[in-house]
Amino acid sequence: MTTMHPGIVVIGRNEAARLPKCLHSLPKGVPTLYVDSGSSDGSPTIAEALGFRVIALSDDKPFSAARARNAGFEALVGLHPGLDAIFFIDGDCVLDATFLPEALPLLAARKDCAIIVGRVEEDQVGDNVYGLLADLEWRSPGPGEIRDFGQLGGIMLVRVDDFQAIGGFDPDFIAGEDSEFGIRLHLTGRKTLRIDTVMAHHAMEMERFGQWWRRSIRAGHALAHRNAVHGRSALADSKSAVKSTLVYGIAVPALTIAGVPIFGLSGLAPLAAYLFLAWRFFAYYRSKRAGRRAATLGALFGVLAKFANAVGLIRFYVQRAQGRFSLVEYR
Repeated sequence: MTTMHPGIVVIGRNEAARLPKCLHSLPKGVPTLYVDSGSSDGSPTIAEALGFRVIALSDDKPFSAARARNAGFEALVGLHPGLDAIFFIDGDCVLDATFLPEALPLLAARKDCAIIVGRVEEDQVGDNVYGLLADLEWRSPGPGEIRDFGQLGGIMLVRVDDFQAIGGFDPDFIAGEDSEFGIRLHLTGRKTLRIDTVMAHHAMEMERFGQWWRRSIRAGHALAHRNAVHGRSALADSKSAVKSTLVYGIAVPALTIAGVPIFGLSGLAPLAAYLFLAWRFFAYYRSKRAGRRAATLGALFGVLAKFANAVGLIRFYVQRAQGRFSLVEYR
């Protein structure tokens, strides 16, 4: 079997509290570098002190995960031309020691495969509701080929040739760049595989509703952007999610506001749609083996997210008309 020669790209922005754990989890002897996106908490100094090469992105262009990963890829492959796979990981995650030993042989054997991912586990499930919500988010279907690329995050093992063939991540994407990357590879006939192995441990480090709200706005922006680019592709990417956001985040509130002055209390009837939506979320999370409390919270926040997603949707179209997207930060 062909032996893969991997490299690792770590990206981060103000991850000083978590970054040392991330860097200490990486295997020694594997070419690695850290890409920093304008941190103000000393993250680059921490990485350098631990012996890692650091690339600090300039502020002449908007910061984004796509830009950071592309810069890291280009620098690492330039320094080590013999690499044939790159593992991307975020600075708020810790690599599980079991993942690369299982993923690399599979990538070597599956010539039709461009990306391999595993499971992400949330470290802060019991800390607050946001840790629990993150745990629900990371839960994914079983192993096999990924076709719903909303399930693909930025932590992934990628074949170098495939990355170069499609030009890497799209730097115009301020969110959802990982899913969009997977879609483009899929449309060229390449496969993305999920294995039943823990890939990384994540720390949400979210404590306030406002942080969650901004993250949900960011998710809505990502849905709109993906749909604008790939909504008419064979995958019809994000088409149903955008329609759902338009219905529950905009149309139902608008009908209710317009209907109450005319029909009185009867004008509140459209709000019953949220009961149906909540039930769908609840049933979905229960199907993923979530407990009743977790599924109930997931349903409640799932409904609330539609309104934040709608803000993100509008934000995308306004900023696209202006010709410039700005980063949505939630921490």
